[in-house]
Amino acid sequence: MRNSLDLEGSPQDTRVVVAMSGGVDSSVTAALLKAEGYDVVGVTLQLYDHGAATHRKGACCAGQDIYDARAVAERIGIPHYVLDYESRFKEMVIDRFAASYVAGETPVPCVECNQLIKFRDLLATARELGAQVLATGHYVASRPLPDGGRALFHKRSNKQTKGRISMHSQINLEEIDSDGAVRETAEQASDALGGGDTRLDFIKKAGLAGGAVMGGGAVLSALAPGTALAKGQHGRPPKSFGAGDVGILNYALTLEYLESAFYNEATANQAGSGFIKNAQAQAALQRVTADENAHVQALRKALGKKAVKQPSFNFMGITSDESRFLNTAYALENEGVHAYAGQALNIKSAKAVKAALSIITVEARHASVFGLILSGTADSISPDGAFDKPFTARHVLNDVKALHFIQ
Repeated sequence: MRNSLDLEGSPQDTRVVVAMSGGVDSSVTAALLKAEGYDVVGVTLQLYDHGAATHRKGACCAGQDIYDARAVAERIGIPHYVLDYESRFKEMVIDRFAASYVAGETPVPCVECNQLIKFRDLLATARELGAQVLATGHYVASRPLPDGGRALFHKRSNKQTKGRISMHSQINLEEIDSDGAVRETAEQASDALGGGDTRLDFIKKAGLAGGAVMGGGAVLSALAPGTALAKGQHGRPPKSFGAGDVGILNYALTLEYLESAFYNEATANQAGSGFIKNAQAQAALQRVTADENAHVQALRKALGKKAVKQPSFNFMGITSDESRFLNTAYALENEGVHAYAGQALNIKSAKAVKAALSIITVEARHASVFGLILSGTADSISPDGAFDKPFTARHVLNDVKALHFIQ
């Protein structure tokens, strides 16, 4: 027997995490799900200084909105959690917004916030809470497709909406999953099924399930094995980088080109203006510059004629400002660790594995040094804790693209 969310089982046995902004739409979504008997858990993201925003009207994911979401959760009788994403929001949205604005562009931070924070991180949180479904207050419908997959459609209204940007009639996976996070989760779930897991095991491990329209809410649909959503190759680089291990090494070489150019320019600026005053940062720049150039040489030698060419870069003055340089260096080195970790199981040849392992450990050392110079805290040594999180190539390449360094 299927319930109203198009899942097997009763509502009482189906946990749904609702992203609650404190507004009407998500509040109604939570209330409707609760009224139908689902096991509902409310989650609200705190994206910036809670103290400064407590009494600020119209603040998104902070201040009064959090109190409103908590009050609604209490009123309808569901547990409610507030997740502190302030530092991640600053790194993934605010810093990128500022860099884009300085570069003379017209950034739209809400788009990146939805793609990189709200959709991706909330899906991960839903899974950690043991949910089968993530529901939001967006006006879209999840409908089955003839090929067995699902897609998100605009929930049409007879009334004309003024002053808003309308959504496409059909939203495809590329628009929602700009950095590969949904595919990544699908692949992990499919891998789990390969070990003989049951359908119930899949739902529990993936934290995702099929959905249908819920009043004013939207439910993100299932990532079932065998569908178009799960046909990725475990986050491999695009085919444009080459096939097999060549593609992975060229992907790595592109990242090393970026880092070596960044540090070479900083080294030249340091020689000219001495913009770095911190003695430890000076030593780090010297060591890291040599290492990144060595990485480029080693990867180019391994690839031979198949090596991709180095692109042009514009670091927008960051390599002559000590604070911005250190923060960017820390971000680049940590991204490198995530990138190499994400390709570890995709590499076939022992030679390529050896090259990747010899680089990822050095990238991690670089990141730790820059972290300690920046903040001097234990958390800066390993920001993800005891285990680094692998990133898909799509995730990393979108992060790099958002920096606007590559010309």
